[in-house]
Amino acid sequence: MKRTVLALLLLLMSCEESTTSPVGATIKPKQPGLDGRPVLWIEPASRGSGGPTDTATDALLAEIVQNTARAPNEIATLRKHLTTGNVRVRSAVVDALESGSGMEAKTGLLAAAADRHPAVSALALDALMQLSLNERDALFTQAITSKDPIAALGAARYWRNLVLSPNSSPSSARLAQAMIDCPHPAARMQLLPCDRINTRPIAAALEGDRLALAAREGCTLLRAKSNGLVQAIPELIFALNHPDRWVRALAARAIARGASGLSSDAYSLVKSTLQNASNTIEPTVAIAVAWALAAIGDEQGLATLAIYIRAGEDSVRIDALKSLLALTPAPKVLRRPDLYPALRKASTDDDVDVRQRVASVAGCLDDGRAVSLLAQLSSDRAPEVRTATALAFGRAGQLDAASPYLIDMVTSEIDRDTLDAAFMSLEHLVHGHDMRPPHDIDKFLESGTSSERPFFGRDPLRWRRWFQTRGG
Repeated sequence: MKRTVLALLLLLMSCEESTTSPVGATIKPKQPGLDGRPVLWIEPASRGSGGPTDTATDALLAEIVQNTARAPNEIATLRKHLTTGNVRVRSAVVDALESGSGMEAKTGLLAAAADRHPAVSALALDALMQLSLNERDALFTQAITSKDPIAALGAARYWRNLVLSPNSSPSSARLAQAMIDCPHPAARMQLLPCDRINTRPIAAALEGDRLALAAREGCTLLRAKSNGLVQAIPELIFALNHPDRWVRALAARAIARGASGLSSDAYSLVKSTLQNASNTIEPTVAIAVAWALAAIGDEQGLATLAIYIRAGEDSVRIDALKSLLALTPAPKVLRRPDLYPALRKASTDDDVDVRQRVASVAGCLDDGRAVSLLAQLSSDRAPEVRTATALAFGRAGQLDAASPYLIDMVTSEIDRDTLDAAFMSLEHLVHGHDMRPPHDIDKFLESGTSSERPFFGRDPLRWRRWFQTRGG
């Protein structure tokens, strides 16, 4: 009897605490902790630009799918979305622009081709390549002379894919005229082909244009190893102080790529100018300047790149990681303990392109902790990341630490590129063969090599026996 009364009391109490709602109505949950009872609050995991999306992003993606990219206002809306920080949104914009009609939609594809994220720019370029060569040629001409600076930048960056007969002699005269007609400074700098700066039409187009001359100085720096060191770069110094952020970024990148061509006399002025240019809140410029500072030996440049790997959107992280890779041509390594925590954080990014470059940079890092990071990435869900990891193991040069993971790859991996990368790294670490660039690995593995060194190639059983024999 007592149990029955107690049960009825509990039922009445629960009825008093509940509220009735119409069927199908949304019941707004109470905020945890308002009733005075203790709660355990777990902070939701942050969402990257390439991963799961929130409700607002889902709605935006649905809106983009419905956009036909035919009316001017529709194209303008899509172009606005190209400035968002979400890679999935910008990729969806490219798809929408590709399905649109008219020159304005195609011009939007050129703007997307200038995107900082490689996935978005590659998607836009692929869409452009679906056009006929005549269409691309007309699009190039229209964009270069338009009032659209971003589309002009995209056209200048990929002019070889757009113009008729890009390698012919007449194209030099056409490029020279395009540089004269283009009203956008960064696009003019981007247009200059280093292999043609001494041709008559290009040389004539450079006269009086300080930014075009700055681009020429960048070309001279790249060739300085064979032609003697460069004593001064006044036009690149001028470009580093230009109000246009793209101009400043292009100037800094030109110095970064050609830093080894600078004479000792030029270093002090270049360093002080770069340090002044580093006082910016624009990530594109800040990373380019940090790359240049690191290239001339200023440690602050590497510290800044480490910061941008840890923070910012995915495009920013990719820019910083690409800069680090450019600073470490084999056999050069990075000796910076502050880079490992930054790479560790970026290794869990939702963006495949970020994780792929994290793996590559980890292979250049002279830090014992990098092996554990590569071990984690060796089982990444994306084959591109696993491929980069396999090559990074070879670059890192630590056979004992790398061999268990590489052997596991060659005996269980199903992706061909990852398999070949693992075979290549094993051949390098075990038999001493030189690491080949990715595009040359297939040829190397097919060759059977005539070297006196052993060669197991694509034979996973021989590699397994080797591993077991050495006590692995």
